[in-house]
Amino acid sequence: CNSAGGPSPPFWLPGPGCSKPLGSAEHLGASGISLPLPAGPEALDPHGNPVVPVTYVPCAFLSPLAPQGPHAEVQMALVDTGSSDCELRQGLLEKLGQLPVVSSGAVYETVNGRQSYAAYEVILVDEGRQCAVVVTAIPEHRFHLGAEEPASDEAVVGLAALSALAWASASALQI
Repeated sequence: CNSAGGPSPPFWLPGPGCSKPLGSAEHLGASGISLPLPAGPEALDPHGNPVVPVTYVPCAFLSPLAPQGPHAEVQMALVDTGSSDCELRQGLLEKLGQLPVVSSGAVYETVNGRQSYAAYEVILVDEGRQCAVVVTAIPEHRFHLGAEEPASDEAVVGLAALSALAWASASALQI
């Protein structure tokens, strides 16, 4: 996610597990993003399976280095209060271009034990509000049919982002 010129330092975040409210989306020129409400209970994940009863929210991710540039819109981001930071599908994260690096080896506790990930600073937008969050990439191979550790959620919104946005989102859909 970074060019050969080396990583850019974060603008707002000192490390993983934190976030910072940034005010309205107009502040960084992100007001033109229009997110649809997530689908109802009949929704299917990318593999064609019915979604499980959890909370989803539409949101967008932007690069702090180019907030008016390419962005990644996700119609159904999983709201996960058990995750401190956010996750975004690798292909969507790469769409954002160069990103500030929060950590090149952030260690997270996962179902498979402690794992090390590159962690980036991005802007998360929902309902005209935005915050700076830490995001890691969900590897593309996990979205392939028959993957050993399959993934179906293109994005996960963690507790730090929920806190920064004071999330009482009208667009959140509990399925």
